[in-house]
Amino acid sequence: MNRYDLTHLTDDAVDLEWDRSVDNDRSSTADMLARLAEYDARQLYRRAGYPSMYAYCVGAKNFCENSARKRIHAARTARRFPALFAALAEGRLHLRAVVILAPHLNPDNFDELLKACTGRTAAQIEEILNGRFVRLETLKEGTRQESAVAVPNVEVENSTPGAVGDLALIDPSRALGRVEEEAGISLQANPQPAVPPRSSREAPRPEPSFSVTLEKSAQELLEYARALLSHRMPLASASQVIEHALLELIAREEKRKFAATDRPKAPRATRRARHIPAYVKRAVWKRDGGRCTAVGSDGHRCNSREFLEYDHVEPVARGGVATIEGVRLRCRAHNQYEAEQALGAEFMKQKREQRQSAGNTRRPSPASPAPVRKRAPG
Repeated sequence: MNRYDLTHLTDDAVDLEWDRSVDNDRSSTADMLARLAEYDARQLYRRAGYPSMYAYCVGAKNFCENSARKRIHAARTARRFPALFAALAEGRLHLRAVVILAPHLNPDNFDELLKACTGRTAAQIEEILNGRFVRLETLKEGTRQESAVAVPNVEVENSTPGAVGDLALIDPSRALGRVEEEAGISLQANPQPAVPPRSSREAPRPEPSFSVTLEKSAQELLEYARALLSHRMPLASASQVIEHALLELIAREEKRKFAATDRPKAPRATRRARHIPAYVKRAVWKRDGGRCTAVGSDGHRCNSREFLEYDHVEPVARGGVATIEGVRLRCRAHNQYEAEQALGAEFMKQKREQRQSAGNTRRPSPASPAPVRKRAPG
């Protein structure tokens, strides 16, 4: 019998089952968010081979991107204000309400806002918040409108950027993905061949265009760059200037990140245990494909391109050496996770606190300017 075929039920039974299902859904949503918040707080996604809770929800649990963001945001907010879990389970608030309230909640106004928004629709809650915070929001909106200038429909032309050195492993079209996620704007770059090349069996991607809103200062920089390139690139479009700037940026960052060069020097010995020679960085970056190599308990490889760091397979404190075989790429989350597994979570926590404390001690106070050194006469 098909459990989803309910045609045999009476009207009263459907009514009763509907009410029961809604109650169960609210309760299970609150339970799921509580567990999501705890999973996130313990950073257990690292053990599964993912660099963030967002990547884990999308990649492992097949959440859509918007659903993942909304639930993570709501879970983190409810962890700060546990009464929200009960409000969700009892149906006094819906998930969208928690997301709307999140930026405005603090310990002083929580009880008042929770009471005012109980049983309200999303539109009604926004109206309540606008009435309470209207002055601040109006000022912010005015500032944004003055500083933002729209640049509509910047067409990306078909061109394959040349390799930078012999280790150009970063695909400029994929680099725009981070901007899209962080800024909340639509940035679909022109399809470029990835490194290593995509299989010929993969279906080609469509040729998209994108539009982006630039701050006024960014638009001025774009126009200035176009003027500087006018002799080399007459009548250059905005996309051509941006592509040229991205290639220059990528070349500089590849050189900084893993010493990319087309004229490598002979390896030299080093006496510093933690120093990783340039030839090791280049070889490891090429071998690992410019991606995190951490593998989760179920065999999933992280593959993150962001916040990459060089990690000693054997910790330096235990005699690890910076050879090609002794170094690997890890994203920051998995680099810290490996250190915690090898040296202990509490030990690494103390080390991070000591480093942060030392950094705060070295940082000069803004109230006390640095002393001016006087030069001796003559």
